[in-house]
This record gives sequence, structure tokens and C-alpha cells, in this order.
Amino acid sequence: MRGLVTPDLLKATNTAVGSDLTLSVQGLTLPVRVAGVVGALPGTAAGQDGVLLDANTLTADQLVTAGQVDQVSEWWIATADHDTAAASAALRDNRNLADAVVDRQDLRRAMRDDPLGSGLQGALFLGFLAALAFAAIGFAVNAAVSARERLTEFGLMRALGISSRQIFGLLGVEQAFLVTLGVLGGVALGAIVARLVVPHIVLTAQATTVSPPVIMSTPWPLVLILAGAVVGLLGFIVAVLGASLRRAGLGATLRIGEDR
Repeated sequence: MRGLVTPDLLKATNTAVGSDLTLSVQGLTLPVRVAGVVGALPGTAAGQDGVLLDANTLTADQLVTAGQVDQVSEWWIATADHDTAAASAALRDNRNLADAVVDRQDLRRAMRDDPLGSGLQGALFLGFLAALAFAAIGFAVNAAVSARERLTEFGLMRALGISSRQIFGLLGVEQAFLVTLGVLGGVALGAIVARLVVPHIVLTAQATTVSPPVIMSTPWPLVLILAGAVVGLLGFIVAVLGASLRRAGLGATLRIGEDR
């Protein structure tokens, strides 16, 4: 009989893939050929050894060797198009099964709406908003101070015949470089930190480690939309700064340079 085993069981029995493994099931010896390794099996606790066998083959083997078979205590049912509503409702109509039916979609919704997980998501979202607000304020202050320090330079460029559009285009290109570098660096850093931190802070309702372990899935379309929104916000700040400098005029710019 061929089966799949967990890595801990493979290590504990000093067995390799393709070798035979002898198991004891209710006092009966069961030879199993290890066909592969799986990280974890559904229904088993974290770190618990497990073997996945074909039910029909196991039943036939037990019937031949012992003249009896084990009662099946759990069934996994697949549904078309992953729509479990109709199947779940039909099974719950049976009085003997009503309390034993577990709908994967209902379980997913319950875990998604769990207060512990919702609180973690809320904290991360508030942290993102706070970081965005401080980044926007810091960028606006830095751009304003940098532009004010170069007012004399801008005034001389205007006096030499360079148009205000060209001057503010230069300012926009400089700030665009900083914005692009900051957004790309922020996205890369966020992806790295998420993969290093999130799997360790996602816990069950009992504050224990989840099993199977967390699988990171980054919604890149949403990330790109957020990055575009950040770029738009910082671009708006640069446009407001350019408009305020344009209203100052050449004379005011030169006078400010003389005061310095």
C-alpha cells in the first residue's frame, strides 16, 4: 500500500521516500510504501505525525487480514464551483448530521471576522495611515524648505530668460525622482517585512500558532493602487508648492535673495 507521510514521521522512523514503513493500526501490522512527503494533514494538530492512505485500499486490506473494517468518522465533500451553500443546507436537513456539518466557507468567514484577526488588521491599517500622514508632512516641509533656499537661483534663472514653466518643470523632475525612489523602496521594504513578521503575529482565537502555517499572499493590484494614490498625493503637494512659488513673482523672489 502506498501513502504520504509527514516530515516528522519520516525523520522519526529514519525512512526515505520509496522505502517501506511498518505501521500498527489497532494491533494490526500495516506495511506502507512511502510515496511522498506532505507538510501537514488536515484534521491533525501542529507537529502531529500522520499518514495519508487511500480509504478503499485500507478497507480492503483490513477486511482481508482481520475480517473487519474501521468505521469512517469524517467525510470531505467537494462541490461544483466551490459553492458549498446547497450541499451544506442539504446535509443540515438531516437530523443525524446537522451538528456534524462543517462548511469550509462558513469557517473561513468566522476566522476572517474573528475579533483578534480584525484587531490586528485594524492596527496595521492605522499604522499605514499614520505613516502616510507623516510621510506627506515630511515631504511637504522638505520640498518647501528646499524650494525657498533656491529662490535666488530661480530668480536669476528667470532674469536670464528661462520661463517659469521650465523652472517648475525642473523642480517637478527633482521631486518626482524622490517620490519614485521612496515609493519603490517603501513597497519593497513592506513586502520583505510582511513576509518576515506577519506569519509570526497571526494567531488563533486561543492565541496559539495556527496550523497549517500562514501562507503569504500579496494582493499586488491593490498594492499598485495604493502606491499610485501615494504618488498622486505627493504630486499634488508639489503642484501646490509650484503654484505658491509662481504667485510670488520675479520681483519678490529677487528681494528675498537680497535679504539673505
